Amino acid sequence: MIIFLATFLLSYFYIDASITGFSIFEFNVADTIRPNITVNAPGNNSNFSYTNITFNLTIGDDNANITNVSILGNWTGSFIINSTNSSLALANNITVFVINLSQGRGFYLWSAKACDNSSNCNFSINMTIFINR
Repeated sequence: MIIFLATFLLSYFYIDASITGFSIFEFNVADTIRPNITVNAPGNNSNFSYTNITFNLTIGDDNANITNVSILGNWTGSFIINSTNSSLALANNITVFVINLSQGRGFYLWSAKACDNSSNCNFSINMTIFINR
């Protein structure tokens, strides 16, 4: 009989009819699965005539333990994290960021990053948007 006592704690009970008593073996099962990131918007090579850009992502994790989601971009001059959501309501949900790219006209590179509570992180592919303002 296998019983899950808590997240990642597994107890195994083995009962042998010829033996009086039982043994308990406990071990930790490591979470090595990275979160899934689906980019809903903007699509790659999107063209905008305004600077308030909505980044819409669906984030999923097999263990529903997303700790943060970030948007990375080069609109400040370096490709860095520009905004992070660490809300407790992130697991298997849609995350929306609205970021003002006030730098104006130009091509910008961006991607998303999601991490879970086992320090597994994943990145979306790099995408390009164009601000034509």
